[in-house]
Amino acid sequence: MKNRRLFVTALIAVIAFVMAACSSAPSAAPTDPLVFDNAELVAVQARNADFGNANDAPGGGSAFYFSNAKTTLESGTYEIIISRQRSLDARHYQYLEFDITADNLDLLDDVIGFFPRLRTGETYVQFNGSAPMNAAISSITGESEWVTVVIPMSDASGMVLHELGENYRMVLPRIESIMLRFILNDMEPVPGRIYLRNFVFK
Repeated sequence: MKNRRLFVTALIAVIAFVMAACSSAPSAAPTDPLVFDNAELVAVQARNADFGNANDAPGGGSAFYFSNAKTTLESGTYEIIISRQRSLDARHYQYLEFDITADNLDLLDDVIGFFPRLRTGETYVQFNGSAPMNAAISSITGESEWVTVVIPMSDASGMVLHELGENYRMVLPRIESIMLRFILNDMEPVPGRIYLRNFVFK
């Protein structure tokens, strides 16, 4: 009887040890993309902007679009917010990716800077995506040609984190919206639509 009690006690101790070790072990990095799906383009800073979801996007399918969206901030900006009802945990992902095109290349040629913000409520962390955006745009050879923009996300690189980096660890586990800030050459309006689709974390 005594030996049985010792055996049960030892078994319980082993199970508790294994469970504690498993709970403290870091979770494995995900292998599949995390899709920012079921989202809506909910806001554009420019008052008279036209924006929404187009079911006849270039090449077929649906995409977000906006036009007549230039503000008078800085040298001229586009500022749009894409939001979803439930937050996403992107702590284990290294990149934000999305596709972009326009039915007038002058719209994209007008872009000189790009600073996406990942947001939880009104709290955000801003990244410097200018180089990846400009590289993607420069590879376009014709109107309505889709290209993929890949924005690195890192809390260890000052080249990537641009503003409010102290919010990085607070925002990444609960991303509710993405704000895209395009810095433009000037405040002159440019006709046409910019299209966006396929927002994923990888």
